[in-house]
Amino acid sequence: MTASDISALFAILISVLALLFTFLNFKRERNKINQDLIFQEKISAYKDLISQANQTYESLYSLVNEVQEFEGTPEEWLSIFDEVRTEYFNLGYDFQKLLFKHLPILPNEIYKEMDKFCTKIIEFVTVTIDCNSETTMKSYNNLEKKLHKIIDCTRADLNVDKLNIVLSKRLQ
Repeated sequence: MTASDISALFAILISVLALLFTFLNFKRERNKINQDLIFQEKISAYKDLISQANQTYESLYSLVNEVQEFEGTPEEWLSIFDEVRTEYFNLGYDFQKLLFKHLPILPNEIYKEMDKFCTKIIEFVTVTIDCNSETTMKSYNNLEKKLHKIIDCTRADLNVDKLNIVLSKRLQ
């Protein structure tokens, strides 16, 4: 082997290594871009879902008030309940529609928790048919627990606490 052959092999080796480095860098960047996109989609979905869940939870409190302030007969309550029940059931169904809209991006555990929240909404509205303040309030409190569970699960999935620590360190 002559000196020119060695330098040609060395040049080929450097070219192959440069090509390999470029390819691996491209793959890493493409994966990073996809991960960033998925993360942004998750944030958007979680913001929509948590906002809707909270609005639903707050809207259902008016039904709690109606039950607690009602002072009539069971027949009168059923008449009132029949007028408003569709509105309250629709809150649960609207949340479920939003959940299905974001379903492809949701992890299974979070989907299950949000689905349980939908079920708790329907259960809550159904419980109020009895016009019992105690069971209505208990059901409403269970709904609140589910809402907090959803928030905790989404924060854990996004690693919000860890991101805040890293951001705080970066800003110092």
